[in-house]
Amino acid sequence: MDHRWIWVLILCLAATLAIWERHEQVKQIRSTEPTALEAAAGSLSIVPQPTPLSSLRLIGKGLRPKSQEQALASALRQAYPQYDSLEGRSVHTQWLNAPVDPTETSSNQLVLAATILPHDGFIAAFSQQSDGQFRLKSLLTNMAHIDEAQSLQIVSDAPEELAVTQTLNQLVGAFFKITMYTVFKWSEKQQQLVKVWEYPLEVEEYDISTGFEAKNTRRTEINTTIDSISVYEVATTWHKDAGDESYQPVDTTTKRVRFVWDSAQFAFVPETPTPQ
Repeated sequence: MDHRWIWVLILCLAATLAIWERHEQVKQIRSTEPTALEAAAGSLSIVPQPTPLSSLRLIGKGLRPKSQEQALASALRQAYPQYDSLEGRSVHTQWLNAPVDPTETSSNQLVLAATILPHDGFIAAFSQQSDGQFRLKSLLTNMAHIDEAQSLQIVSDAPEELAVTQTLNQLVGAFFKITMYTVFKWSEKQQQLVKVWEYPLEVEEYDISTGFEAKNTRRTEINTTIDSISVYEVATTWHKDAGDESYQPVDTTTKRVRFVWDSAQFAFVPETPTPQ
């Protein structure tokens, strides 16, 4: 009599029993121990994610927005008339209370700093009416990725100014990166925000003509006081080391420049040195 089928049956039953016991062990562990995500939730804050443009509901033309989402959609419609071409992209937003218009109540003024990722930035200034509607007062486009926006009192007369840090990163392809510090002020004449000062905060550029053997960097420290902006800049030339291929500084220059407010030009201009 051939008993091989009996041994095969016994082996199958043993394997089934082992799998069942392992399944029960896993169920018990999962019921008593938190998952990695559950364990991390207590110690890590969730970083807000950019909003997909496809999730924004564009309001009809002529209608006033009554929420920040609708205000964003309204500004997008005006900043980018070819809105459909942005399909598949996301927007990163920052809202701040910024009293940039002296004719409006400070608490009713909101500024939206937004970036259509990766690097198409724009600024929209709103006043929120008593009925909750958002009225667009100023729209600034053709900006780079907006890193930060804040309201500051730099000019002595009201209102506050809007200081914006924006970065254009082209290290892949064009081989340069530049971060600009830009100051905007409300113009009564033009009835909108206008640029009154701008200066490179950080620059990194590679010399393609030398086969990337050289690069130049600039780092700037900016200090603001009432009616003046002081700049301390360090510019460095680097060359690639033949040994470990790292860049080494070969020349460094520094300069200090002070800019003062000129109401006639409605801008910060370089201070004229006092004759000795």
